Amino acid sequence: MPAVSASHITQYAVQRDPSHLSVGDLNCDGHNDIVAVSMMGHYITVLYNDGSGGFQDRQDVFISNNVSQRAGFVDTANSVDVEIADIDGDDVNDIVYYQENIRFVGESFVRPGNLTTMWGDCSERVNQWDDTEITVSNPYHLGMEVGDIDDDGNVDIVLVTQDATAANQYIQIYRGPDPSLLTNQQSIPVPLTNGLYIEMMLGHWGETVQGGGIPGGLGDCEDLDIWLLRTPPYNIGVGYSVGHYDNMTVLEYDCLTNQYPNPMDATAQGIHEFKLDADHNYPLYGIDIADTDDNSEIDLIAAIDGITGNISYATKSGSSWDTQNYVHLGDYLGASLTIVDVNRDGEVDFFVPTEVTLTRLQDSTAQNQTYLLLDNLREINSVEIILADPGGPGYLSSLSFDVGRRPTMAIPGQLQGGDESAYEIVIGQRDYGYRFSDGAMWLDTQGWAGAGDFLSVLTLDNEDVGITGVTIAPASYNPATGQAEIGEGTRWVNVTVKNTGLNPLTGSVDVDLEVKEVVGGTDTVVYSNDFEGNEDTTNCANCAFVKNSYTGMYGTGASSWHIESNSTADTQNVSWYEADSNPTDYYWAGIDYNGDNESDSGYYNNMDEALILENVDLTGADAAYMDLSVMCTTAYFELYLAEQYSVVERWLYEDSCGIEVWSEGNGWESVFFNGGWDNERFFRIFWQGVDPE
Repeated sequence: MPAVSASHITQYAVQRDPSHLSVGDLNCDGHNDIVAVSMMGHYITVLYNDGSGGFQDRQDVFISNNVSQRAGFVDTANSVDVEIADIDGDDVNDIVYYQENIRFVGESFVRPGNLTTMWGDCSERVNQWDDTEITVSNPYHLGMEVGDIDDDGNVDIVLVTQDATAANQYIQIYRGPDPSLLTNQQSIPVPLTNGLYIEMMLGHWGETVQGGGIPGGLGDCEDLDIWLLRTPPYNIGVGYSVGHYDNMTVLEYDCLTNQYPNPMDATAQGIHEFKLDADHNYPLYGIDIADTDDNSEIDLIAAIDGITGNISYATKSGSSWDTQNYVHLGDYLGASLTIVDVNRDGEVDFFVPTEVTLTRLQDSTAQNQTYLLLDNLREINSVEIILADPGGPGYLSSLSFDVGRRPTMAIPGQLQGGDESAYEIVIGQRDYGYRFSDGAMWLDTQGWAGAGDFLSVLTLDNEDVGITGVTIAPASYNPATGQAEIGEGTRWVNVTVKNTGLNPLTGSVDVDLEVKEVVGGTDTVVYSNDFEGNEDTTNCANCAFVKNSYTGMYGTGASSWHIESNSTADTQNVSWYEADSNPTDYYWAGIDYNGDNESDSGYYNNMDEALILENVDLTGADAAYMDLSVMCTTAYFELYLAEQYSVVERWLYEDSCGIEVWSEGNGWESVFFNGGWDNERFFRIFWQGVDPE
């Protein structure tokens, strides 16, 4: 049985557009946690590991430069990169994140960016950590990596940014244990006429030095060098020159001077320039480097080979690179690429989150053409995992895991299981915008897929088998109930059994099929509450409501959720608003706690809260139903981008409410969702006949 595309995926709500992630232990319990940035938002989000690979414990951190959590769109903190590392060498992980602060029309100044280190504290949640902020005057982020570049035991930060004039880019180094000290910093300006550095990585080139150095004497300098992927030259008002996008630059760290060389200095030593020999002039949409033989030197470079449907990789042979080696990816546009030994077999693998599928057609001259169609934008996207062939050189066919819309990055991490078990993969998703040839735009943020912001955790096993599908035929559809009905008689039952692990398997599986009568069963009320004082916990003795304020606006166990009482709707016309007209008591997320002023009930901006009924035991149940009355009032706000010749809508901010069910192993599963822009979505679909995006 070959390895196939099956998976176990759980989803966790976070702040908007979690496009960059990092994994590490943030509360000193020995289990890796997750941190995610929020593009065009006000927060970063931490998900704490419960020790079994579950992440229901969430904490947001407010990062806007406005000290008030009532901050509006003009104080948007566009957090774009984050890493977990021990910067100060105290054996406690810290968080490093970078945020751009958005510039708005009419402002005469360019808002600087912020590089912030949050200092880890085992006894506090992350929103209580101290931090140090560094102002970056060249604000536009190109890349950030962390690592111990000089082998002194302290993790350092390397940041690449661009200035607001699109004339220069800057390679900036901030050394631990205190990156804010000027003596621990280096800045290297490079004009964009030399090409734009679109990817940056850290790894050891393998150079030697005379004397001194780390660890001293003649020999290898155990440092981390900077690897840069460079575009053709860029000129303001003209754009990119004709050329290739596969240019590599490596800057060796000088262990004697504790500096990196300037690539524009013709006399500088320790600069390596070479090409990956792409046979086209498409951009490379993701790249990574790796040491495959554990000698601490980079010997593998892999990149998404434009829109060709391949991964191109180069291996180091002596002092040169063997290029133009290819692995088939499929008809996908990859969003990023990571090299890692996913199944822990000692050989490195590739995994690629795919942004869109690509449609390839053949024209009359027998030349392949690649198109991006509406169908491509509508499709569910995947993460492709390409394993090294355990039986020899090369790679196996890719494993495809459906993960929802637009996975942007996927990072491996040991989130559960032993040290030798397969990695889990954390997947971040963001909203993209696409422009058609006629100027029309597709904006993910306007669709239902863009309304929910989640991280996906893909749990992998090296060897596993699961049932991935059951069909029964013939069956009929009852339009009155919206359900399928089987009825009496003989039926065909098809059970799909797949290898849900990473490694190929051989053998057989016994499947037991049991038919149970559900219609004639007995209904049991597990829990009920009318919030008028009538609560039935007979069959749910441990059921209890727990309040969560994810943004930290309220303390642990508190939130704005409260029982609204003392309504005067039965004696006077207090309001046209439905909530105020409700004569009963009800649970309400708002600011009116005592009912003294009916017009005060409402919801502040930048609040993210949940009311959770915990410890519901459904053991032995064949099915479960939930019956409740709910009212959701939501609104939306659109943010526009001023382009050279037009102003277009780009970002949608909307209130939302929903009901989700948590179960062990499945995480949160949505059963109801309502967004502030839903009316417009329905209007576009049913009245205009177009996609809501």
